Amino acid sequence: MKRKAFTIIELIVVLSVIALLVSALAPALNKIKEHARSLAQRAQFRNIEMGLEGWANDHDFDYPDSNLEITASGSVVGAQKLCEALLGRDLHGFDPKSSWNPWKDQNDPDIYSTTTKGRIEPYAEITKLQAFQFGQLWADANPDSPYPGNCDDQGNINSAYKPCYLLTDHFKRKSIRLPAGNSVRIGSPILYYKANDRFKALTTAAPASQSIFNFTDNAPLMQYGQLNDEPKKHPFYAAYTASGSQSNPRLWVEALLAPSPAPTDQGGVLEGTPYNKDSFILLSAGPDGLYGTKDDIWNISGKK
Repeated sequence: MKRKAFTIIELIVVLSVIALLVSALAPALNKIKEHARSLAQRAQFRNIEMGLEGWANDHDFDYPDSNLEITASGSVVGAQKLCEALLGRDLHGFDPKSSWNPWKDQNDPDIYSTTTKGRIEPYAEITKLQAFQFGQLWADANPDSPYPGNCDDQGNINSAYKPCYLLTDHFKRKSIRLPAGNSVRIGSPILYYKANDRFKALTTAAPASQSIFNFTDNAPLMQYGQLNDEPKKHPFYAAYTASGSQSNPRLWVEALLAPSPAPTDQGGVLEGTPYNKDSFILLSAGPDGLYGTKDDIWNISGKK
C-alpha cells in the first residue's frame, strides 16, 4: 500500500509541538548553563586562594594589600593589586621593586622592564585565570579612573603606559578586540579586599578605612556600572554614593556581616564581625554583572 505523506497541517502541528517543547526546556537549559558557570567561578576562586596562600607563605604569612591608592594622575584599586601579586603587573611574574602603584612606577625603566630577571614566578597559572586591562573593559577612562594599562578598549597598544591587569570572572558580558586582531568575550573584574587586623569590626561608621574591610578599595571600579554598552549602576555603589557620605556603604557591609555574633545597629551605624575576618574577600558580580545583587559569588563558605 502506498504510504500517505504528511499534510501541511500535520507538519505545522508537529513543528508547533517541537517549538513548545524547546521553549519549555530553554529555562532549564539556561539554569544548567548558569550553574556550570557558577561552579567554574568557584573553581577560579580556589585557584586564586591557593595563589594567595603561596604569596603569604613567602611574605611573612601576610596577604597582599588591597588598599586604594590615589595619585594626581589616577587611582590603583585592590583588584589590580591582586593580579599583580599573583601574576605580575604584566603577567610575567611579580617584580619585588614594585611600589604597587603603576602611576608612580610609570617612568622607572627598572620596574617591570622587558626582562624578567629578578621577578618572582607567578603564584597562579594564567591558563586557569582570565586577565584583561582596565582600558579593555571601559573605554571612558578619566583622570580619576584606575590605572588604564597599555591597551585601549579596541585592543590597541598605547606605549605611553606600562600594562596593568585585572582578573575577570567567568560570566562573559562584553566583546573586545585583542592586539592580535581576534575578538574575545570578557567578564567583570574580580574584586579583592584584604582583612585589616588592626580593627575589630566591620562598620558603617566614618571613616570606612577603620574597618576590617574597606569598601573604597575597589569603589572606582564600581562607578562605571555594569560591563556592557548600556551600563546599570551597581547596587553597592549606588547605595554608597546616595548615602551622602563616602564612608557608609551599608548594603556592602550587610552582605559581609556574619550572623554570629549578631550585628548591632545603633543610630544608623551598623557594626559586626564579617566573614573571612582573618584573610580576604573575593567577589564576582555573577551572571547579571552587578555587584550587590543576589547572584553575586563570594569566596565565603556557607554564604547564601
